[in-house]
Parts: sequence; C-alpha cells; structure tokens
Amino acid sequence: MDRRTFIKYASTGVSAVAASSLVSKPGLAKQVLHGRAVGRFSTPAKIRDLHGAEQSLFNDLWHTNLQAFTQQAICGDPWAKTGMGHVLSYYDPTSSLSPGETQLAMVSWVAFPNRLNQYFGTPTTLPTNPHNLPPKFIWALADNGFYSDAAGQRHSFPEIPKTICPQADWKGPLHPFGPYGPRGWQDEYCEWSTTRNAQGKITRVDFTCENPEYWHVLWRVNPERVAELYQEILNFGLPPRSPNRVRVARADLELLDPKTVASY
Repeated sequence: MDRRTFIKYASTGVSAVAASSLVSKPGLAKQVLHGRAVGRFSTPAKIRDLHGAEQSLFNDLWHTNLQAFTQQAICGDPWAKTGMGHVLSYYDPTSSLSPGETQLAMVSWVAFPNRLNQYFGTPTTLPTNPHNLPPKFIWALADNGFYSDAAGQRHSFPEIPKTICPQADWKGPLHPFGPYGPRGWQDEYCEWSTTRNAQGKITRVDFTCENPEYWHVLWRVNPERVAELYQEILNFGLPPRSPNRVRVARADLELLDPKTVASY
C-alpha cells in the first residue's frame, strides 16, 4: 500500500489494519495460521515510501527494529511492580511457530487519552478526582487544551497530584499537568489537530498514528524523502494554489548538536 491509499482509507473511517487487508489481503481476519512462522515484520499498513534498493534497505532495518522491540517485550522488566520478567505469553512470530489452527484477531483500541478522564472527568479506576468535568469539557481539553464553562469562562488543565504511584494522592501536593507543548496531553500513538472556520465549524482534522521509530528509520535511508512526505501530508487535500500550503525542507526537520554540528 502507498501512503496516499492509506490516507484515502483512513479519511473514510477505515482502520489502518482494515485498509491494509482491503488492499492486499481480502478476508485477513478470517485467515488461519497453520503452525507456521511469519517471514518478516512488515511496515505499518504495508506502506512503501521508497523504491528499489532504498525500500529493500528500509525493510531490512525496519524488520531488525521490530525484532529488537519484540525481544525487549519478551524480556520484560523483572524489577517492575508486577515482576514481568520473561513474558511467556508474548512471542516473536518471525522465529517461533504459531500454534496450530491459530485464528488471527483484529485488535481494537480506544485511542482517546484516558489520562484526561482519569484526572479531570469520570475516571475508569479509583481514586476519583475532585473535578468530574462533563464529557464535552474533556473533549474540548483533548482537542485544544482549553474548555469554556457555563458562564463562558475559559479554563485550561487543572493541576494534578505530584504523587501518582501507586495511586493519585489528591490530598497531597499538586503540580501542573503535562507533558507540555502543542498536543502534549494527547497519547503518543493518536495525536490530532483540528481546523475550524470563522463560524467555529470543523473543516479538517489531521491525525497521526505512526510511531517515531518509523520516521527515524526512514531518515536513515533517505532524509529528503522524509521532508517530501511531511510536505505532502501537511498539504493533503488542499488546492494547488491554496494560501494555506506549507513548504518543508530537510533543514526544517534537523536538530544539530551545537558541539559537533552533527545532524539528528
């Protein structure tokens, strides 16, 4: 699948996994694994942003990354509270056989940042918070970091407890909610930005759900292509001469070490 096809399906509400199966493997959810290992880890939604030798190099690097992430997950953290060392329920499908007659399952995920519900709205676990804001205020916070109360007064995030482990201590010291920065309160794997017109109606919503490791690997292979993709995605759906079009150069995406002047 190419990125434009992925965006097309995503814009109609079809998930990345479902879009991938629609394009390349119809009926994926009904397939059965018959005691075999998966050959290689594929890219998210089987996207191919490069061509030829560059795509082959990217595929090798991405597969190595995913294998490393998987081995790290299997190793676990024996020093964690739950003692999750050597997780036996997790395995590497590229090196271990799947149990016979294993059914593939679609994975569902509620992407809304639950920390906002937990700290400011109706929490899903104890302890409760003192705010208990209604859903429309929580949605506004998630969207732009502010909400307006019944009197029209604008508010941002209330402070949260400094002590959050083993559970939030609302009677103790408080500090500002974070992480900071634009959309810092949204979860890493589902961030969005909403554009509204002069009447306040939504005209565009941009989502990102690709992990940063994908872009790091792509940068290693072809940083100029990363700049091209940033520009293409940011301008997706805009008329060719729209005043809102943006230009992205490689230099806009580089961080330079002030001592070595090395690019990252």
